[in-house]
Amino acid sequence: MYNPMKKEIESLVEKNKSLELQLKEKDLLIEQESLYKIQERKKGEILDHENKQLKKQLGFHIAFNKTGKDKIIPLIEEILSYYGKKISDKTN
Repeated sequence: MYNPMKKEIESLVEKNKSLELQLKEKDLLIEQESLYKIQERKKGEILDHENKQLKKQLGFHIAFNKTGKDKIIPLIEEILSYYGKKISDKTN
């Protein structure tokens, strides 16, 4: 029996399958992009944390160099004078 709508229905079924495949591909692409963005955000957070740690360390070293030098050199000189030796300031 001949059905005039058969070809049109088959065409629509094929078109539907094609659109479903495209949708799955787009969903997969969106998921991959989301994972990439999450990974990049995590990398950024790790780098920010490391940067903050380095800034803290640098701040400590700067503070120590400013105040520690003034305190340590006299202490060393006092210790050396106990042993009868002298040092000269070569940091300038």
